[in-house]
Amino acid sequence: MEPMSGEAHSRSRTEPGPGSGFGGWCSKVLFLVVILPAVLRARLRSGYWLRHGSLDRAIEELRTVRPFRWRFLHNPRWLAGAVNRLQPWLPRRGTGPCLLRSLMLLDLWARCELEPRLHLALRRTAEGAAAAAEGHAWVTSSVDRELGTSDQGYRETFSL
Repeated sequence: MEPMSGEAHSRSRTEPGPGSGFGGWCSKVLFLVVILPAVLRARLRSGYWLRHGSLDRAIEELRTVRPFRWRFLHNPRWLAGAVNRLQPWLPRRGTGPCLLRSLMLLDLWARCELEPRLHLALRRTAEGAAAAAEGHAWVTSSVDRELGTSDQGYRETFSL
């Protein structure tokens, strides 16, 4: 038996490799079905706290959650994939897609006990009298440094 490479060794048992075929596909579909109620709850909670409090309060409330009961749900990369797949069908109501996605992942990753952090950034899109800015939000984990969503080239303004 060959020793495992560093990449294969670091992969969790619940995360099939790239060539896992039909079994890996079935695992992901099953994970998506099981995690759907948690994703919907994260969407509802993030929307509620954004409407009924400040962003600071929303983040505090989204981080103070009980962990998932089932250990196989503690798979942050698959959670991010599930949020990406389901997000187009979820209502947005006044928030940009990256902020909504980040707040949902903040809730879900907190349930994985990853100590997620929300990062916000602004970037000017035009100069002069027609100056405009666009924003971006992303999430990282202080427990797993390699885990995080994309900053898309934005320079962080602040993090919560």
